[in-house]
Amino acid sequence: MKTKLRSPVITLFLLVLSIFTYQPPTVLAQGSLTPPGAPAPMMKTLDQVEPRTAITNLPIIISLGGSYYLTQSFAQNFTSDAITILADNVTVDFCGFTIQQTNATPTIVGVRINATSAIALRNAVVKNGTIAGFAAVGITCLGGRNCCIENLHITECAGGINFQAFGSAGAAGNTFRHCQFTDNTGSGLTILSGASNLANTIESCESVNNTTGFSLAAGGNLIIGCRASSNSINYTIAAGNRGGAVILPAASASAFNGSTGDLGTGTTDPYANLSY
Repeated sequence: MKTKLRSPVITLFLLVLSIFTYQPPTVLAQGSLTPPGAPAPMMKTLDQVEPRTAITNLPIIISLGGSYYLTQSFAQNFTSDAITILADNVTVDFCGFTIQQTNATPTIVGVRINATSAIALRNAVVKNGTIAGFAAVGITCLGGRNCCIENLHITECAGGINFQAFGSAGAAGNTFRHCQFTDNTGSGLTILSGASNLANTIESCESVNNTTGFSLAAGGNLIIGCRASSNSINYTIAAGNRGGAVILPAASASAFNGSTGDLGTGTTDPYANLSY
């Protein structure tokens, strides 16, 4: 009996069909579809970016550099300075809170920045809050270098801010900006005399209803974009300083009273809005 042979075309068709219809004998596992857990945070926290130390009690003496912040307002009878900074590279952020002295002790200040007599204290920053009621000044600094005081309101103290040399360490290169001084019995802001107290900048500050608005007894400093009004003396500016875009008071008040040299008084800006 003869065997009937398939045509080559049919054989080829069957081969192609078997390839496309082939099913593997087993299926590989694809793993669990259940998520492993909640997504981890991808952003760093503020404490990871800038580690900070909370200030929960006052008074405090800060002797290590770093960033510190208030957690609340403090209104109490301070028997020592509320905040003392004794180290370089310290930032104190009030975070909008207030430090208020409730008992007028004439030697106690709100913030003391204190160098040694030979080495300047550098890069202290105090910002964002209110200092009130101190029978000494709100902030005093001896020998500060490249410090920054900003966004502070100092009120009802014996004075606002006082910067001066300490021994051979001059108060130099410091910046005061966006600060307000009101109802203080002394000057709103004072830079004391001394050849090493120079290159300080007072910018965009306001002084109202103090004895003196701004007092620059040392030369070589800049006051720019500031306003003084309703003070007994609005400005006392020594020779060698510069004033830029300073807002002058009414014609009946003293504008600039020079402590040295023939600087003139009245409402004429003797510095013609010069700046460094």
